[in-house]
Amino acid sequence: YDPKRKMWEVRPPMPTPRDFLTVSAADGVLYAIGGRGSGVAVEAFDPKANSWRAKRSLPTGRYQACAGVLNGLVYVAGGARTVGTSGSESLSALEAYDPKSDTWSTKTPMPTRRRGATCAVLGGELYVIGGSLTDYVDTIRGIVEVYDPETNSWRTEAPIPTPRLFAGSAVVNDSTFVVGGYPALTVNEAFSPFLHV
Repeated sequence: YDPKRKMWEVRPPMPTPRDFLTVSAADGVLYAIGGRGSGVAVEAFDPKANSWRAKRSLPTGRYQACAGVLNGLVYVAGGARTVGTSGSESLSALEAYDPKSDTWSTKTPMPTRRRGATCAVLGGELYVIGGSLTDYVDTIRGIVEVYDPETNSWRTEAPIPTPRLFAGSAVVNDSTFVVGGYPALTVNEAFSPFLHV
């Protein structure tokens, strides 16, 4: 979508069909990571070349994860994986992808296993917000855990007032805005580490 021209353009389709994937952008390239249908697939779309390329597979296959970019690395947090024929389990895994070397590294896992969280990068740290401990609605949480890449460690911040999963988030003017989410919410809440009330 081009906001200046207010127009959509059709681009080449992603090679591997999947849902519940996570997407992030680093150095002008879009990375489609994991997802249900192919939990380890990593494919990169280069808008300048208008083409996709397969990248090194995600070490921990998963869907319903979230991602953010810190210092040129794409961090993938949490998610879920299929267990047996119909079960699933939530994950605490944190892995970082280096686009320059096409390699993955394992980082300190999140303190709380969850799926369907949303990620935001703020102040040089990765915020993992909300999500669910299982497939059941009664395990949705307002947990906010923050990863510091300098120390490879996590800390817990104040929980989001409205617990949810599958929300959207974006950073605007040093605040993280979390919008919507399941179950069918219209709530918009903002967090800033620079404001203390």
